[in-house]
Amino acid sequence: MDCRRLGLAWLTLGLLWFLLGITWSSTTKLYQQGLIVLFWLPALWMSWSRRQFLLDVWRLEKPLVLALFALLVWSALSVIWTAADEPAREAKRLLYVVCFLLGLLLVGDVPSRMTAVLRWAGFGLALAALTALVYHYGIVGMPWEWRVVGLGLLDHPIIGGYVVGMALIWWSCLPPRRTVLRLVWAAGLLMLFTFAVMTQSRGLWIALLVSVLLIPTWQAGRAGLIMALLFVVAAIIGYWLFGQYVVARGTSYRPEIFAASVGMIADKPWLGLGLGSDYRVEALGRLFDHTHNLFIHVALELGLPGLILWLVIWGRSFVIAVRERATTLGNMLIGLWVFCTMALLFDGASLWNSPRPEWFLTWLPVGLALGLIGVRATSKCYHSRPSTRECSPL
Repeated sequence: MDCRRLGLAWLTLGLLWFLLGITWSSTTKLYQQGLIVLFWLPALWMSWSRRQFLLDVWRLEKPLVLALFALLVWSALSVIWTAADEPAREAKRLLYVVCFLLGLLLVGDVPSRMTAVLRWAGFGLALAALTALVYHYGIVGMPWEWRVVGLGLLDHPIIGGYVVGMALIWWSCLPPRRTVLRLVWAAGLLMLFTFAVMTQSRGLWIALLVSVLLIPTWQAGRAGLIMALLFVVAAIIGYWLFGQYVVARGTSYRPEIFAASVGMIADKPWLGLGLGSDYRVEALGRLFDHTHNLFIHVALELGLPGLILWLVIWGRSFVIAVRERATTLGNMLIGLWVFCTMALLFDGASLWNSPRPEWFLTWLPVGLALGLIGVRATSKCYHSRPSTRECSPL
């Protein structure tokens, strides 16, 4: 086995750990140490041997690469005025993001390998969802109105639900060809969907609903339209069953938090608080740990320059997905991007923290977009058009 194949196999295992270790590892420390060994190190090692490939990616996609570089530099500079207790530790997290994006770029260079990893990860997360449902409602005997939480680091109904929702979207785009495996695939989708419903997370429900309703706008054929209508029916039934719980929680202070956060941005609009600065948002006499909106959080932490750069990165990722929508990964990324955008508007909490579930919503879509660019850099011929059945919606 040559060095490139060895490195790619190493990175593949690391990506699988990123996607599955989040729910099957017992501690955050174990999860992050596994990423260092399985993903960061091989990404740095392969980057040198594939430097010509990285140059080709730069030539093909200067807007996204430049915006990423500028955001990294601006974030590093903000350490000068940050109020964080350990500025060096905050700056170190920027390197984690660089390694993560490099790893996704190098794995995405081989689309078949990326789709295989996502297939196995979808199966693993579906199994984790089933295990959590059986454990909480069967073994522990929690009442049905209780909000389910996931295993491992997904032990929160909101963030755990968002990760499962992303798995629901990407796995729905990767149906197997064999009939027996399709039955397993369909059962897994049902488990993921059931888990998402039982989290009772309204932000998750809205993100899923918007994503599915918009699928017919970029995917030809009747399958997307039919599935969108089925999802609307499921949403109506869900509201009929859980409507009282949805209404009882009101708006969860989201409008008040948003208004208070905008006021805080106005105090330091250009420099922001600095990378890793701790803050509290006061709304209606209560203190909240974050803005519950990633875009507002970025503006508060890194100022308007940081927000503009992040919007360029996020928007350019969508442009790449639309341009590559004829491919399986491109079509999938559109759905993930829409889902993540809605999620980040309601519950986005951080951008630069150490690897955690929030990375699924922020850096994973950006990394997948880079992977699509890597495919173009390696081969101009990868534009196989999947049929509607091959990349069907949820």
